[in-house]
Amino acid sequence: MKPLIRPFREDDYPAIAAVTQATLPDNEYASADQFRYGDERRDPAMKFARWMAEIDGRVVGLSYYTQYADLYDPRMFWVMVRVIPEFQRQGIGTTLYETLLAGVCRFDPLALRVSIREDQTAALAFARRRGFAEYHRRYESWLEVAAADLSGLNALETRLEHEGIRVRSVAELADDPQRDMKLYDLQWDLDQDIPIGEPITRMSFETFRKSMLEHPDYLADGTFVALDGERYIGLSSFYRSGPHELHIDLTGTLPEYRGRGIATLLKMRGVRFARANGYARIVAMNDPSNGPMLAINQKLGYVRRPAQIRLQKAFQGSQPCAS
Repeated sequence: MKPLIRPFREDDYPAIAAVTQATLPDNEYASADQFRYGDERRDPAMKFARWMAEIDGRVVGLSYYTQYADLYDPRMFWVMVRVIPEFQRQGIGTTLYETLLAGVCRFDPLALRVSIREDQTAALAFARRRGFAEYHRRYESWLEVAAADLSGLNALETRLEHEGIRVRSVAELADDPQRDMKLYDLQWDLDQDIPIGEPITRMSFETFRKSMLEHPDYLADGTFVALDGERYIGLSSFYRSGPHELHIDLTGTLPEYRGRGIATLLKMRGVRFARANGYARIVAMNDPSNGPMLAINQKLGYVRRPAQIRLQKAFQGSQPCAS
């Protein structure tokens, strides 16, 4: 049956969550509120559009193009096509892709990018048939909180305190009137030094505050900052990504403070927080070249999962976008 492809409507958020959960079974926390929040807080300078595929009034797939404030290039776009399994291989994904391509091509893009987990072989094949080629991948790792090794936490914390390094949660720093701006500056300093395969752009402070600090799944009492006096010198930030799961957005320390165990302590504090609050799993993403962080994860007990593969379809010279 031929699907109806139409633009997204405000009442589609539950359907977006249902399609996401059906196509990414591990993403059990995908919710209507989560997608609504992301849309409402998106930087208005970022180009975005979404389409829905319906059969007999049921949403069975979606596609979109978007841009991200921290990976911004006016002519680079991230795209996605999702179709629930029982309706795949019926041409619905092709129609959704052609619809988003027609929409994004009016901006004369240099390239389209997509991130697909390496065990999603059908999705990878779909992208490659349309000219997308791998250019980067990131490792995903899971830590079962109950099995984590925290045996050295107290000794490490004591040693660093004797060296003048304190660790406090973001919630505990609420009395610092410059806290949010310090976090913004620290995030930028750390982001530039973390290999993720993309040029980093600095989002505005307002976008940082809305998209991160005010995100409903951001854990101010579970995000930890390392301080040297009043200076913020390290960070490990955590978000809820499931009823019993946390996701590490970023862990890092400023270059002059590395090699002292500060990042290890920040991660350990996060694990201790997870245990105390009933979280069973922590998910981390790392670049293959980030050896020091991968070593910390391995020591704590993280187990490697399928990687996230980033693919790109580039448009060169007079090549038309719609090809």
